[in-house]
Amino acid sequence: MPGTEGTPSLARRLALRLAALGLDPRPLFQRVRNLMLRPARHELADLRRDFSSLPPELAGLRERVARMDAGQAELQARLARLDAQLNESREAATEQLRRIERMESLLASLADATSPKRSTAETLVSIVLPVRNRASLVGEAIDSVVAQRYPHWELIVVDDGSEDDTAAAVSAYLKDTRIRLERIASAGAAAARNHGLRLSRGEFIAYLDSDNLWYPGFLDAAVAALDADASTALLYGVLLSNEHDLSGGPVLFEEFDRERLLQANYIDLNTVVHRRGLYERLGGFDEGLTRLIDWDLLLRYTKERAAYALPAFAARYRRADAQRITDNEPAGPNWLKLREKNDPLPVPTRRPKILYVVWHYPQLSESYLEGEIRCMLRMGVDIELWREVGPASPYPASVPVHEGDLADVVARVRPDAIHVHWLGYAVAQREMLERIGLPLTLRMHGFDVTPDQLARLLAMPCLHRVYAFPAQLQLPGGDDPRMRPVRSAFDTSYFSPAADKDPHLVVRAGACLPSKDIGLFFDVAKRCPRHRFVFAGVTCNEWEPYVDELRRLREQMQSPVELRFDVPREETAALIGRAGIYLHTIHPPSAPHGAPIGMPISIAEAMSTGCYPLVRNQPELIAYVGDAGDAYADAADATRLVQASEGWSAAEWKARRLRAIDRAYLHHADMQVLRPIYLDWCALAERRG
Repeated sequence: MPGTEGTPSLARRLALRLAALGLDPRPLFQRVRNLMLRPARHELADLRRDFSSLPPELAGLRERVARMDAGQAELQARLARLDAQLNESREAATEQLRRIERMESLLASLADATSPKRSTAETLVSIVLPVRNRASLVGEAIDSVVAQRYPHWELIVVDDGSEDDTAAAVSAYLKDTRIRLERIASAGAAAARNHGLRLSRGEFIAYLDSDNLWYPGFLDAAVAALDADASTALLYGVLLSNEHDLSGGPVLFEEFDRERLLQANYIDLNTVVHRRGLYERLGGFDEGLTRLIDWDLLLRYTKERAAYALPAFAARYRRADAQRITDNEPAGPNWLKLREKNDPLPVPTRRPKILYVVWHYPQLSESYLEGEIRCMLRMGVDIELWREVGPASPYPASVPVHEGDLADVVARVRPDAIHVHWLGYAVAQREMLERIGLPLTLRMHGFDVTPDQLARLLAMPCLHRVYAFPAQLQLPGGDDPRMRPVRSAFDTSYFSPAADKDPHLVVRAGACLPSKDIGLFFDVAKRCPRHRFVFAGVTCNEWEPYVDELRRLREQMQSPVELRFDVPREETAALIGRAGIYLHTIHPPSAPHGAPIGMPISIAEAMSTGCYPLVRNQPELIAYVGDAGDAYADAADATRLVQASEGWSAAEWKARRLRAIDRAYLHHADMQVLRPIYLDWCALAERRG
């Protein structure tokens, strides 16, 4: 590659070296600047001593200086923490690079000994290399192909709508007739790879990303292995990387295990070579996915025949810029699609019929109940529902609703099982449920869960299964074999990742109940005038007057919060989808109006759209949001977190959004979370015949 003219300055060389390590040089330069400014700080200290003898009328100035001192001390403390983090990151990155260099040294010295016998075949290998806006990197990837000891290949570079000089960078290599450049309108990685596959002519097919590199003996070893064993349809080699969170060093290479591959991908596409027949029979990459397209391809291509783990160095994985799909697209929604494709629900011999027994329905505040019902209907469950009372804030029901004598309804509906929400409600209906005698399944929540109530429930002979939040299994009786951990599950048909987020819109949605501490939401809104706060509240049975109390409280506090009551679920979902921040409020269990904490569904709903969630510093809620959000102690603390977000860059907002979406989909997507309940109901239906 052509070199640059001139000699970079010391600062420039240092910045380039730190960037190569994946580190930001700005904190280090800031520290140097602080050292250079140290004499000026000494002069400032002398001035402070002079101010101490000034007349009383300058006391205000002394106070300002004192505040400056405090601010400077806090800044210095933060700089010290950043310096420590920088040192730790630099040491870790340096150690990883040392390991990779040692591996590459081993490769160079033992290549002939460790690689399989050099291939004498002339089988054509088609290499598909998609690229977008990587003019400064793509040449190195092409160089690593040209350097292959195996000469019989064609390289198809697909420019996916680049807006820089990528095409010019690739054109410099076109004098090699084995290389061709195809330019298409931007369509994404899957479409770009498929375009290359359609143009390919080789019997074997391989893939290389534009920011990664191949080792010279890879194709030689791969072709020799495929020629030696006609039963091998796909193989993968050794990847060296410092970006895969590998506990055992920089090497990613393990024997093939289909069951493990179903759980997570441990094969990098840059190390894969497969026969053309797989593509012709099973198709290329799924263009309906925005991430995990390599995992999807591997799952399909290894379903009938195991892959071969080739003990040869294949590729070097690099994090060269911020254009990786990993940095720009959420994995969670794609993960859910893959799970549904590769592990579909079993088709029962008999469709389960379930009677829900609840206090009130359809009640807007009970979105967890409606979301569960809608999901079970999509799974194919036949559902009807009995309610004791009507709702305070209704909406159109999704299933037939019955009232009156429960025993009469059971006789007419003839369900396979009865399903109840709320521990306390099941205990209250204990006599009737035991008299009916059908298998009982129960979904626990948070507010009414106590050890005494759980003990009463577990004593019911008709109880078949209890679905509790994971933390609730620590309660006495949580080890009962009928207890199962089931997290909160958001409705994926209502909530999904939102592309357009307003970082100044702060939302809270929930029931209008004293336990929700909506006053804290009002307080934070008053302290954050540059943000817009909206509370979407729902009127609750037996608490109807509380809506007016909230209106009066807002007026008394002179809070700018916008109040919206009893709006349709679609409007609430759209509001949360626009919000950048979701501020969840609740009284701690030990406080007045406090209650046991479960897994409030509104938090998962908000995270699924990409909201930055803020929650009370309660263990259950901190575990709920994980690294997707933050916890606060009081209104002042919540205010600090909201205001701090104003200083975030677009990249930080994007990272927060991706973490929230992934956490929601990986842990709370309805079709996966509720699957155990569905399987239990199928088993009950088959047992009843």
